[in-house]
Amino acid sequence: MKVSSYMKAQRYLGSPHSIKREIAQLQESKQYFLERASSITVPVDRIKVQTSTTADMVGDGVTNARSLDEEIDRLYSVLWKRENNIMKMIRHMHDVNYMQVLFKVYIQGKTIKQASQEMGRSYNFVLDVHKKALAEFDKRYSSFLHGKKKEVEENEIL
Repeated sequence: MKVSSYMKAQRYLGSPHSIKREIAQLQESKQYFLERASSITVPVDRIKVQTSTTADMVGDGVTNARSLDEEIDRLYSVLWKRENNIMKMIRHMHDVNYMQVLFKVYIQGKTIKQASQEMGRSYNFVLDVHKKALAEFDKRYSSFLHGKKKEVEENEIL
């Protein structure tokens, strides 16, 4: 079994974690813009009136935060659809060990070591099952994973 034989499966199954990281980064950026917009000091000296060529920091901060909110909402929608699709695909694998390992690692975000402890199996056993499960997942959903189809059809899952 070549490593490359299941890399697409591993990348697809791991994609929700990448989306979650992207959402977290956008939330940090949003927080930065909101803090920056709310930490502006306003001079109280009435004598000095000066026009500024700099942009409206409050307005820009709120606009940027709102724009990030829209992107975050879009990514949550993508994440929800992706996770549901992955769970459905995993549930329809024919080997119980494959389903259990893939679910623990890619849906629950556990390490192989944590999965092996929870399953009461050796690390090497779970590592081997993980590799075989990825190869089987890649084989079962090959046309989807390799870009030949945009979506997995219901009859492919069952």
